[in-house]
Amino acid sequence: MLAIAGSGLSQKCRDAIKALGAELIILENNPNLEARVAHHADLSVLPLGNILFTHENTLSSHLRAAAEKREYEIKIIPEKLGKSYPDDILLNCLVVGKYIFARADKISRTVIGYAEEKGYTVVNVNQGYARCTACPVSDSAVITSDKAIKKAALSQGLAVLEISGGHINLDGFPYGFIGGACGVLEDKLIFAGDLKMHPDGEKITEFCKKHGITAVSLSDEHLCDVGSIFFI
Repeated sequence: MLAIAGSGLSQKCRDAIKALGAELIILENNPNLEARVAHHADLSVLPLGNILFTHENTLSSHLRAAAEKREYEIKIIPEKLGKSYPDDILLNCLVVGKYIFARADKISRTVIGYAEEKGYTVVNVNQGYARCTACPVSDSAVITSDKAIKKAALSQGLAVLEISGGHINLDGFPYGFIGGACGVLEDKLIFAGDLKMHPDGEKITEFCKKHGITAVSLSDEHLCDVGSIFFI
C-alpha cells in the first residue's frame, strides 16, 4: 500500500502510517499553490479508478515509480493551477463509490472526461473544496460539516453524518476540515491526530462502525487538516 500526503503530516503520524505497513511519500510543496496550502495533497493529486491525476510540477520520479508499481497510470492534467480560489481546485474532488462531488465547472476537463467514460456520476456542488470539507467512509457514507455537501450526498441516497465545524487545526487559518484530516485505508478511516479530541469523536467512531469501517487515530495530537491522506 502507498500513502501520499503533504509535509504538514507530523512525524508521529508518519511513523504510525509506516507501522501500518504502508510506503509513505511526502509530496514537495507545490509552488503554484498559495503558501499555506502548498503542501496539501488533495490539491495536487487525485486517485480515481486506476489513474493518479496530478500536475506536472507535482510529479517526482519517486511518486511515478511507486504509483506504477501499484499499477496506477499517471495522467498529467493540462490546466495550470492558480494560487487563489477557484483556480486551485482542479483536482479537489470527493469520491464516494461511483459518485464524484465537486464544483464541476472548475474541475479539470481531463478528470471529468475520464469520470464520464468510466460511469461515475459527477454531482455538482458549490463547495469547491469538496475533498477538504468531507471524507468518504465507505461507498455509501460520508462525514462532513458542510451543509452543501450533506444536501448533495443525501440527494444521491448516501448516508451522511453531519459534524460540528472547527476543532481541527490548519496552520494559517482559524480552523481546518474533517476531509483534510483523514484518509481511507481498506476498512479503516485513518485520522491525522487523535479523534477523541474532537467533540464528535464518539459519533464519528460509531458512524464508521455502522458502515463496517474502523476509525483509527494516528497519534495523540490534536486533529490536523494536512490536506488529506491518499492510500492507493
